Amino acid sequence: MKLFIAGLSGLLGLNMALQSRWEHQVSGTYLNRPVHLERVNVSQVDLSSKLEVEYALKSINPDVILNAAAATDVDRCETDRSYAYTGNVKIACNLASVASSIGAIFVQISSDQLFDGCTPWMRENSVPSPLNYYGVTKAQGEQVVLDKCPDSLIVRTNFYGMGMPERTSFSDWILLGLEERRELGLFSDVFFNPIMINQLIDVCLDLAISNKKGIFHVMGRDRLSKYDFGIMLAEHFGHDKDSIKETSIEDVSLKASRPKEMSLAFSKVENELHIKMPTILDGFNELAALKHQGWGEKLANSIKSGRVL
Repeated sequence: MKLFIAGLSGLLGLNMALQSRWEHQVSGTYLNRPVHLERVNVSQVDLSSKLEVEYALKSINPDVILNAAAATDVDRCETDRSYAYTGNVKIACNLASVASSIGAIFVQISSDQLFDGCTPWMRENSVPSPLNYYGVTKAQGEQVVLDKCPDSLIVRTNFYGMGMPERTSFSDWILLGLEERRELGLFSDVFFNPIMINQLIDVCLDLAISNKKGIFHVMGRDRLSKYDFGIMLAEHFGHDKDSIKETSIEDVSLKASRPKEMSLAFSKVENELHIKMPTILDGFNELAALKHQGWGEKLANSIKSGRVL
């Protein structure tokens, strides 16, 4: 399969390229941070320019296009709405339009911050009611993708895993803080059901290869608070959890409102692919195995060193 990853230098894009490059013909784009990976064809493309997107995609003619590019800084999205709209709507529109014109399968990565946080286990057919502008633009991105490319696959998710120094994940931040013995305040009143990034990648590719269409929630099996996630992570990796302090989102001043409840129901993807979504323990076990294999160093070196790995 010819797989094109828009946003190759980001957390999801780089993990996907590293994980899938031996099974698929992988290409992708970056904007400011060059990527160097053996068996991955990389080009610098401004995804906000439809002309550049058309040139890049038509020269490769991929089977599957996955949009891993996004404006993910929730507080910046609230105050810099051009940043948010360009990253979450305009780029999605450009990619979906060209995907439709060349007959490629299009995969849009969306978010669990589409709802007001009043109800757990929101389903794929629940009506979005975002609390912040980030969520507004992610919902708009979904709609424009379905308008431009009706057979698209939209994956709503929340992931953790291994990143790079320039782009860390939630689990990276916690583990580094524990290693440095810093006090970490984690919310006990914000709930989610995240999935390990490498498990997310497997499911996304299975959905695309199976030519599934529409909205899917690709999430972990366990719903837990951010605080409980941190405690379990510390215990699993043998760190002293006393530096993790229980806090409330009510006590923190944030530019953008956040939903307290972000859990998404995942029975649809289980039924469609005949799988069971992973538990938190499954994810932590895979994270530990990848750490042992030096996965983090491979990610970092593909961005920093300029060496082909």
